[in-house]
Amino acid sequence: MPELLLITLYITGGLVLLYFGADWLVKGAITLALHLGLSPLIVGLTVVALGTSIPEALVSVQAAIGHAQQMMVNVESELRKIGCPKINLQIRSGNAKVMAFYQKLGFTDDRVLSMGKRLEEDHS
Repeated sequence: MPELLLITLYITGGLVLLYFGADWLVKGAITLALHLGLSPLIVGLTVVALGTSIPEALVSVQAAIGHAQQMMVNVESELRKIGCPKINLQIRSGNAKVMAFYQKLGFTDDRVLSMGKRLEEDHS
């Protein structure tokens, strides 16, 4: 049970840092742009581009140094203990490095389509 508590603390801490980190990134980008006299459109597009690319790059780096693999081994172990029969993941179809990482861990393509519908306009 203490291991599960530690995992929960790591996840909670990560989410808190993610929230504040994203806020600091946006505020810093806006301040820099205003200081340099850049267009708000350029700053917005750059922040969105970085916000979607950096997480995928970090996952690849983490996978390369082994932390992500050990994390998945631990997650699978905990899920087996509570009787979970299967793990499903969603990966962007163009993210070959992440796909290769999970395939190395034994994940396969289930040949299903994940569909979504935006109920509100994305303002990011």
